[in-house]
Amino acid sequence: MPPGFEGPAVVQTMPWVSNRLLSSGFSGTVVWQIHFITGAPSATAPARFAGAEYNSQPVPRQWVLVRASDGAVLASGQDSPTITLWVSVVNPIYGPTLEANTAYVLCVKNQNGDGGEMFMDLVL
Repeated sequence: MPPGFEGPAVVQTMPWVSNRLLSSGFSGTVVWQIHFITGAPSATAPARFAGAEYNSQPVPRQWVLVRASDGAVLASGQDSPTITLWVSVVNPIYGPTLEANTAYVLCVKNQNGDGGEMFMDLVL
């Protein structure tokens, strides 16, 4: 994992279909790792990850999107209790371009060590 995202982690897998994932055990200084594998290329439709607190207080968070095979950082953000990340498979118009049928990891952590459970939606 990239610097700052090492340490204790809650690891979950999210299928590449529109769905909602609830964190389980994410709080404090634990990193939430969401593993997913992209689907087939789409020339027109972007994908969106959107997340926020779930039955916990809103706190500033940091996140990073990395390619699983080599740890390359493709996107990152911080200072917001919510996460919105637009991506596309092949078409660079919609944010970071992801490769089809490739493994990635979206890592989330609480900036100040506070905070608890989150949800993450994938909208295709």
